[in-house]
Amino acid sequence: MRRELITRICIILSLVSAALLMPASCGNGGESVFLVKPKVYKAAPAADTLSSTRIIQGDTLILSVDDVMFFNDMFIIQSLETSTSVFNLFDLNGRMVSHFGNIGRAENEFSEGASLYGQYDSRHIYVNDVNAAAIKFIDIPASAEQGRCIVTGKIPTTERVINAVVLDDSSLVYEQMSTDNFRLNIRPANEPDPTMQIDLYIPSDDPFGTYRSFMRVNPSKRIVALAMNRMNQINFISLDNGKRASSSLYEPPVLPDERQMRYYCNITASRNYVYALYMNQTYDDSFEVEKPMEIHVFDWSGRHIRTYATREYIWRISVSPDDRTLIACDMDNSVLKYSISLSPQSKGLNE
Repeated sequence: MRRELITRICIILSLVSAALLMPASCGNGGESVFLVKPKVYKAAPAADTLSSTRIIQGDTLILSVDDVMFFNDMFIIQSLETSTSVFNLFDLNGRMVSHFGNIGRAENEFSEGASLYGQYDSRHIYVNDVNAAAIKFIDIPASAEQGRCIVTGKIPTTERVINAVVLDDSSLVYEQMSTDNFRLNIRPANEPDPTMQIDLYIPSDDPFGTYRSFMRVNPSKRIVALAMNRMNQINFISLDNGKRASSSLYEPPVLPDERQMRYYCNITASRNYVYALYMNQTYDDSFEVEKPMEIHVFDWSGRHIRTYATREYIWRISVSPDDRTLIACDMDNSVLKYSISLSPQSKGLNE
């Protein structure tokens, strides 16, 4: 069931992107693509195995868990089942506080392409609705109190946008698929044209199948992190000076081949660190054959800091702002909590 849902979401994303493909001009050229001299940590330190607390048992919920994110001292479960609320608010002990949001076409509704990117302020979470081509701002306290989704604003994106994040009060950054590549764009929130465009990779006949990534952005450092699904690599790029860094654990990255591997399957981040969830399975085994998982932790300069291991087969994660707690969901719709310990560091590509 879970494999079918994940496949359906991927098909929705790829079909929406493919249906709207149009020629795009070249960006920075081959000399600056990722895939050039990544830092390979072949002898990475042994993983620290985390102990979990199961705060929600999957069979107690009448919903599927499609994503999870922290919100202040609570967390939100996203469910894209049409029969349940899209957003479900819980305290850190797993008690439901409220639920709201529906699948639909109204301004306060969402498509099956809605994605959480871990972005929030004291009142709002920011949701990238891929199929609606917009980032929507949801007032969580008001929504929780009224029991219905309160959308207080939105920023239009554009076609073929896979990842999109609000960079600051007046701009956003998004990853857009072209006919043969992925392009990183910075754009004013109230204008249609980007002020900066950066082609990320070597051109490919199948950019979605080759370069699909999970993205997080550090707005204060103005750095983007991209954990690649089909390649053993995580990429970092400065939005100020264009400086790039790439890191790989255990073996150098190679272009996808007939093995059809899945490497990173999710990403989360704090202002100090990036946490990339490492699946490292063949396409046939992924989301089907359970195994312990690894979480690779990097600072914002792309340096590997630590590896955590989980005994559970998890596929979505979110980290608390203080880098002390991880929330994760497994394939049985259960939610787990892990205690971690990392001392904050401030290194970034711009420092």
